[in-house]
Amino acid sequence: MRSIEREAAEYLGVLARYGRVNRTLLRRSWQRAEALTGRRDWRGWKVLNIGSGAGWETDWLIERGTEVTAMDVTWTFLALGLGRSVHYVQGDGMRLPFRDDAFDLVVMNGTLHHIPDTMAALRECRRVGRRLLVVREPREIPGLRWIMKLVRWNLEYDGLDTLRFSDQRLKAQTRKAGYGCRVLTEWSFCPWFPPDWTAPVITRLFSLLNRAARCFGNSVTLYGEVNW
Repeated sequence: MRSIEREAAEYLGVLARYGRVNRTLLRRSWQRAEALTGRRDWRGWKVLNIGSGAGWETDWLIERGTEVTAMDVTWTFLALGLGRSVHYVQGDGMRLPFRDDAFDLVVMNGTLHHIPDTMAALRECRRVGRRLLVVREPREIPGLRWIMKLVRWNLEYDGLDTLRFSDQRLKAQTRKAGYGCRVLTEWSFCPWFPPDWTAPVITRLFSLLNRAARCFGNSVTLYGEVNW
């Protein structure tokens, strides 16, 4: 098995060339999150971004005036963010190296399906987070698995299935971890990395899909809140 550092380096090479589409879709997903939760002022919030990856979500959170701690399992990803006003920590999502109630908001974008024990990770999020949880995952829906195989998308990572979560499963596990929650299905990730010049066309297509067929969306975004 190849090392996680090598896997991360290869992944970053792809993102550097083809990241604009998914970066734009992520920002639009956050705009829908603000509309759903009614929270538009994040200034001063302490945020833990688990699986911060290429830093797209970290950038968005910084722009909103939050105090971000970015955590990933490898420094290959974390090194991308050096120079940002962020605290960087290498760590394990199943054993978070933080005190109880250290953060207002915990974010995991496309991270949970990489973690072997998802319940342990969600319970750790509840332990260190005192207010809100946002989890975004590829959604298990009929046909998507076939499409992802057609475009040769790797459906497994270290033996873990990328499409592990239906709306019901993610909601049930999050409630078991101690959150009240809502879920939003949406078209918020592109299951391949198209060239950046295609971004206007593809993001427009996804906008139309979110207006006309959001219930068939290819991702599920969960908002968990303490005492919701």
